[in-house]
Amino acid sequence: MANLPKPKNTKALVLLRLIKSPLSERDMNLNGFRARIADLRKLGLSIAYKDVAFINQFKHKSTYRVHYLTKEHRDDAVRLYRKINN
Repeated sequence: MANLPKPKNTKALVLLRLIKSPLSERDMNLNGFRARIADLRKLGLSIAYKDVAFINQFKHKSTYRVHYLTKEHRDDAVRLYRKINN
């Protein structure tokens, strides 16, 4: 992976973190995380996800999503990062 510049906005921040490793809302303390994922998808980036089951503090079953890039979409993500981080 090429050395990428620091992110200049929240969309770029989410994308950079996604380029580096799988990411969930639990990993980031960022309002609008899901909206940024949706924005990236609207820009044509293919973001895969996996649902992870857990039991919350009230003993209820629930799930959260871990988003990730497949190897074939990582180069597309780097190009998009350079474009949106101008």
